[in-house]
Amino acid sequence: MKIKTMAAILFGVTASYACYPAAANGVGGEKQELSSSENLTLHVESKSLMEVFGILEQRAGVKFGFVDGDFDITQQVSVRVDNADLDEVLDQLSDQANLEFMKTGKSVMVKSRKTKASSTKADRFSREQKGVEDIRSAQTQEKQVLSGKVKDSTGESIPGINIVVKGTSRGTMTDFEGNFTLKVDEGDAILVVSGVGFQTQEIAIGNRSTFDIVLQADVQQLSEVVVIGYGSVQKSDLTGAVSVMDNIEEIQKRPTSNVLEAMQGNVAGVTIVSEGGDPMANPSVRIRGIGTLNSEQPLWVVDGVPYDGPPINANDIESISVLKDAASAAIYGSQAGSGVIMVTTKKGFEGKTSFNANFYTGVQQAWKKPKALNAAQQAEAYNTAADNSGSPRNPAYDAANYPYGQVTRTDWVDEIFRNGKVYNFDVNMSGGGAKNKFFTSFGINKREGTLINTNSERYSFRMNLDHEINDVFKFGENVSAIYTDGNGADTDNGYEGAIISAIYFPASAPVYDENGNYAGVAPEGSPYTGAYGDVRNPVALLERLDIKQPEVNLLGNVYLEAKPLEGLKFRTSVSLNYNRKDFTEFRPKVTEPGKPLNENYLIMEKSNWDKWLWENTMAYDKSFNGHHFNTLLGYTVQKQQSYWLRNEGRGFASEEESQRYMSNATSYQKPLDETRASSMSSWLGRLSYDYKGKYLMTLNFRYDASSKLDPKNRGELFPAISGAWKVSEEEFMQSVGMISSLKLRGSWGRIGNVYSLDENTIYNIYEPTGRALIGGTPTWNDGVAIARPSNPDIQWEISEQTNFGVDLEMFDNRLYFVGDYFIKDTKRMIMQVDLQGHEGYSSPVNENLGSVRNQGLELTLGYRNSDHAIGYNISGNVAMIQNEVTQLENDVIHNDAVRGQLRPFRTTEGEPIYSYHLIESDGIFKTDAEAESYVNADGTRIQPNAKAGDLKFIDANGDGKISDEDRVYLGSAFPKLTYGANITLTYKGFDLGMFFQGVEGVKLFNGFKYSTQNAALQGYNLSDEALNAWSPENPDSDIPRLQTKDPNNNFGTNSDWYLEDGSYLRLKNLTFGYTLPERIVGKVGLSKLRVYFTGNNLLTFTKYSGIDPEIGGNGMDQGKYPVSRVYTFGLNLSF
Repeated sequence: MKIKTMAAILFGVTASYACYPAAANGVGGEKQELSSSENLTLHVESKSLMEVFGILEQRAGVKFGFVDGDFDITQQVSVRVDNADLDEVLDQLSDQANLEFMKTGKSVMVKSRKTKASSTKADRFSREQKGVEDIRSAQTQEKQVLSGKVKDSTGESIPGINIVVKGTSRGTMTDFEGNFTLKVDEGDAILVVSGVGFQTQEIAIGNRSTFDIVLQADVQQLSEVVVIGYGSVQKSDLTGAVSVMDNIEEIQKRPTSNVLEAMQGNVAGVTIVSEGGDPMANPSVRIRGIGTLNSEQPLWVVDGVPYDGPPINANDIESISVLKDAASAAIYGSQAGSGVIMVTTKKGFEGKTSFNANFYTGVQQAWKKPKALNAAQQAEAYNTAADNSGSPRNPAYDAANYPYGQVTRTDWVDEIFRNGKVYNFDVNMSGGGAKNKFFTSFGINKREGTLINTNSERYSFRMNLDHEINDVFKFGENVSAIYTDGNGADTDNGYEGAIISAIYFPASAPVYDENGNYAGVAPEGSPYTGAYGDVRNPVALLERLDIKQPEVNLLGNVYLEAKPLEGLKFRTSVSLNYNRKDFTEFRPKVTEPGKPLNENYLIMEKSNWDKWLWENTMAYDKSFNGHHFNTLLGYTVQKQQSYWLRNEGRGFASEEESQRYMSNATSYQKPLDETRASSMSSWLGRLSYDYKGKYLMTLNFRYDASSKLDPKNRGELFPAISGAWKVSEEEFMQSVGMISSLKLRGSWGRIGNVYSLDENTIYNIYEPTGRALIGGTPTWNDGVAIARPSNPDIQWEISEQTNFGVDLEMFDNRLYFVGDYFIKDTKRMIMQVDLQGHEGYSSPVNENLGSVRNQGLELTLGYRNSDHAIGYNISGNVAMIQNEVTQLENDVIHNDAVRGQLRPFRTTEGEPIYSYHLIESDGIFKTDAEAESYVNADGTRIQPNAKAGDLKFIDANGDGKISDEDRVYLGSAFPKLTYGANITLTYKGFDLGMFFQGVEGVKLFNGFKYSTQNAALQGYNLSDEALNAWSPENPDSDIPRLQTKDPNNNFGTNSDWYLEDGSYLRLKNLTFGYTLPERIVGKVGLSKLRVYFTGNNLLTFTKYSGIDPEIGGNGMDQGKYPVSRVYTFGLNLSF
């Protein structure tokens, strides 16, 4: 586990100083000073010295040893520093506890000061080797020798653990293998065993001389520091709504390929939706609802640098924190309108180089597949449809006339689906010395999709370097590279999507004809080809995919820090994010019967963008008389530019791969290209204040000026304020023993959405209008006209947010609860206004016209217990979010459609964005008489063409007919409730993890039914749901009768018949692992070996009838690529 790895890395140096006196002075006898430039933020009130030493061991990477027993290790002390060095912390401890500290390498020896008189800093921090010798001399005076080994709950040995005789300061530390030897007096009764990241244990000595000690992890210690914008803060001092993924280590035990998969369901208020089983698709992310009709996305910040690109390797991550409210995110201003996700990657540590590897392989399959009618069922269905419509039967479905069409030759769904292989390998190495530290990693991930000829591959590399010049200066470099490529599948297409084509294509057709070529809907020369629709062989559709889309993303950052004075720090950094993507697609001719493609074509697209950023910050920290101030001031400037080019050639004489060059085309489409550029400069700042660590306040601001806006509107100030009260620190709470910590929070802030702005909004956009002969000697001249006029009045889209929260921990921090209520108002929402009707412009202009409110409640509850042989950790989170358009000039009717027919979405004031506006249905007419009796006040039939088996639609506006005017609001695709739950169990070397995720109150538009149950489309095969269509023998069905004409427009009406409950609960992951005992793996040179088995998406509970309820976007389903059920076997090893 991570704790052991950290301790092992740090222990090597400590042990070398403790065991080899000559080594303590370094090479050639030169003394090596402990680094004093580490950034330490520490707020401790009335904690024991042992607790403070444990915290420092974690934060500063040092180890404490004790020279004598003349001081009380339980003495209460208080420390308050921000971004300070270790010397300043030890200085405070020295004054309060009358101690001297002797530093050798990364080892700090502690002894009592013989006089209480103030000594010089040099005296207090002497580096005498004599201190190390004092330890040995003290121990030789004892009479009883104890020995033993310390392990963690998985059976791994733990180096660097303190073993102290209770009531004294005599003790020792475990060596690299977790072993210890300690000489004690015969009267000594109890050993106190403690270490950073572990719960302290007291053990009676009795008559024992050997000890096997198992320590349990202290989760609370491991998650105290939280990374925020341009800094870090103790978790207990947070004043805003910041969620921290405390279970990142547990997640990394699963076969998780990227950070988005790791986050799903683990953070309240963060909705992450998988984009199905498509190996090239990444999940979508939304924080606290949707606030605009425009582009919005969270800002990703990796190691302090804004990042745009493919998701990073989950195994590179050290911590993740999400800035959800404006008070936390305002320091990123206009980039933070949709929240900020802070990712910190792993760093190097001083000590022995550590190698870690993770490997898994497995297989994935679609968790659910649709089913089509066989050949005989298709014929029967269309004969029934013809009879119901009073039409003659198609001869193609007459068994006597055309027996070929009655024989099932292919299950097309089974043909296009497969079991896909998954493979992942990543390795990392970390280590370093006192001045230079490094972390580097390399990863490979390959996946075969569950649809044939779909796949993805990703290669990732990362290197983080940190260098310490002296006590004032340090610098570092962070470099990462990700390469991706693969084939996806177009499934969201109601005409010829990969999955829907497998339903459409007749089961009577084989995959290949007698010549080995792809077969068509009917044999060559058959008179019934047209009877089976304009569809393509589904296997050919996928196997003919020849798409190459390599993408390279590079992120580099160089920083320099200086600490010239106590409490003062300067930092400057320069970063570059570069992305290049090439897309090449070749479509060969389709000659088999069905839907031909008489001309082949080649599409080539190239795009690249780069973004550079220069940031400069100054921070100052000061404490006096119970007051504590921490300030930050910074200036940043950034610029980004992009270029896109598209070429298309047609009519290739040869389709051989070696001939697929644009120069071999016989005709060309007009090339398209686009260049964009923008820049932004910013001032930012933060002031944090607290009094006695109980009353806290934070002020943040950022002023952004963007080239995307006209100079008069270019700059915008984004301020925020937040405060907190640590109620549990008050005197009146000290008697409430069950409460470990209680804090109340409140905040208000204002942030923007730079992504909603078009770089060209403030400029006229022109388009060609044709050619004309102009001049005395006429010549052809190209004409242009304004397609979209500029709008110099456009302003920032902004979001004002209010948040109230509570943090509660009880029963020695075992039970924890976090609750937040928020209001998020998006104002000046940018919308497109069509001016074509009255001003003649062909493209809409952008204007600030709308407002949207998201408000909701987020709750997180957990319990951790590791005191017993069986350790367990249970946590869950839930979020309830309500979305409403609060101001809008005109309704927006969205063009998202099923086969160009069904358009269910509308955005209207007083309703959520992208709401369903549909005609309500009231079941199915059971008899013709019932249909005929459905009349208006004048006795006129409301549905004049309806008969038994047709849908009954509600005349909502009472005008006596069914039309689009009868549409009513029927909800949206945004869930009313999202939730997740984690359960982790450990016993000796075994570990079991379960992760559940789900949504409630979500509605999905199942457009797949329009294409797969609608016989009026004439010729396409249908899904097996059509077998349950209404008939006199099946009068209770909710599926309309089969018809070839559909005069009642059952399927063509935008009705709630397509609307379904999309709620689901999924067992997202089940992991079972076993860590082999160290005594076994040590024989082959390993320090750790864990084997594990996992299953993803093993169980799904839902009422949704479509392929998969986990649908992103606006909730429209046209045959979504289903989520995969994945089974893997893996290994984690370290050496």
